[in-house]
Amino acid sequence: HRAQNEKIVHEEKLHEAQVRTGEKQEEVKHLEEECTRREAQLQKDKDALEQQLRATASEVQALEEMVGNGSTTGKARLQLARKKVEELEREVKDATYAASR
Repeated sequence: HRAQNEKIVHEEKLHEAQVRTGEKQEEVKHLEEECTRREAQLQKDKDALEQQLRATASEVQALEEMVGNGSTTGKARLQLARKKVEELEREVKDATYAASR
């Protein structure tokens, strides 16, 4: 009689553990999906920044040619564009670091 009660208690505990395990597995699945979504977004952000960086870098190149040809208005624009390139390079580095974590 006592062994049967212990068996019932054991089976109830086992069932509770299985339910909790199932809940935890579901939670892990949701967390993994969230991580995958965030990684994809970080990659998109990084790609956009890199594209912006390339565009700005070619703008710098065009301005350098203007300055080389004696354009004075080009000089101020060139300094601004170079600053923009530095900012974008920092952002790409930050995005790369964030994506790698």
